[in-house]
Amino acid sequence: MRWMRSLWAILSLIALAFAASVATARQPVVERIDLHRRAGVATAWLSNGPCVHVRPMRGSGRVMIVVCLAGGELTESPAERWHTRAAAAGWRPAAGGGGGGGGAEEALKPLVDLWPEGMVLHGSAPSARAAELAEQMARMLVDPQLNEAAVEAWRSTALDGLARRVEDPGETVTDAVFWAMAPSVRLRTESPTPERVLGITPAQARQRLERLVHESPIEAAIVGDVALDDGLNLASRLFRDVPARGAIGPDSLAHERTLDGPLSSAPRSVALELGGKEAGGGWSYAVIAYPGPAIADLTAVRGLNVASRIVTARVRAALAEAGLETDQVSVRSVPARSYRGLGLVLGSVRVRGGEDAAQRAVAVLGEAMSQVAPLGLPAAEVEIAGAALAADARRRLATAEYWASVLPITKLQGLEIDRLADAPRDLEGMTAAEAAGAWAIWCAPSRRIDVRASEAVPARGQEP
Repeated sequence: MRWMRSLWAILSLIALAFAASVATARQPVVERIDLHRRAGVATAWLSNGPCVHVRPMRGSGRVMIVVCLAGGELTESPAERWHTRAAAAGWRPAAGGGGGGGGAEEALKPLVDLWPEGMVLHGSAPSARAAELAEQMARMLVDPQLNEAAVEAWRSTALDGLARRVEDPGETVTDAVFWAMAPSVRLRTESPTPERVLGITPAQARQRLERLVHESPIEAAIVGDVALDDGLNLASRLFRDVPARGAIGPDSLAHERTLDGPLSSAPRSVALELGGKEAGGGWSYAVIAYPGPAIADLTAVRGLNVASRIVTARVRAALAEAGLETDQVSVRSVPARSYRGLGLVLGSVRVRGGEDAAQRAVAVLGEAMSQVAPLGLPAAEVEIAGAALAADARRRLATAEYWASVLPITKLQGLEIDRLADAPRDLEGMTAAEAAGAWAIWCAPSRRIDVRASEAVPARGQEP
């Protein structure tokens, strides 16, 4: 480890020298650089607000740049539902803004996505052209251009998506779980009517885009085959003309991420009658859910992940023993990202048959999930599950894609960057008491939500 300490000492000197040079060049001043040694990440805080994480990963020949404009749909008013989606669909590089003609140039054009945390601008380039990509993204962040034809095309696609969503029992069940857990979330997440979608204009999308680009807290990542000082130079180039805003942190958007009213605190049971095309297939859905931890609670998340892997195997075996025809069987932890308190520990099954089959599947799920706390988990099973998840974590940590997907949300979510790198160690060292203890805390009987969704099984010979 002595070589690593020496490396970070050198990197620290580079970072300090860079900060001093930027301060004299009329660029945004790098006010602080934090080094996360176990993760191999340097975090720069710029004087105009953005927080930028640089993660060198030599050898790939490529650099990924990801900019998260925190808030996105979270900051919409009820009258603005899906305006952010329209803005994301229409946000394009300015005409003639680099990357014009050939295929290689086209590959550098940035893309726009929506994450639970906000609207995300991202792109990838060969290392030699990373500065060109940063320049394109910088222009988009200073003078956002909206393609009206793209917004018009999005409206048609959005209407098709609404129709499919109504016909998707999985979406209906997911909504029922969240609405049972936190009734107020329905006001924030329920899809708009087709008439409301048709009424979204390019002018409204442009207004939304400009507000998000000019006001949102910014967290970004530069990951890949780039030296630390070059990555910091890219960060300065990327954000040099961005309007000033507050620095991002776990208290950013606190009002928007906090639901009105408390989470429901008593066991709940919901029965739904399915409609739509898929319901004609004679399948029902059985779900047991518990409010789960936030993504930043890595101790709980990792303990639940180990326990969930073991419980999934138990549920599959118990369903087969009960003679139920099933698919899509899983038990998993889904940590809260957008709204505080809306994490889930979720067991779900699709089962052939009607209400009776759904009730039997809920009973099997409930039995398997409720036995962990009183009976614990066998140490051998925890060791096997932990080792498998640790191997998965090692593979993820070795990829630029993983770091580009998680670093731009770490400060908003309150994630400890070095602890991300600890995942293999934590999972391999997980004890049976730790895994079962996390399950007992989050999956207490008083927190349970049951959802059954079914339709009557068609009579023999009857068309579904």
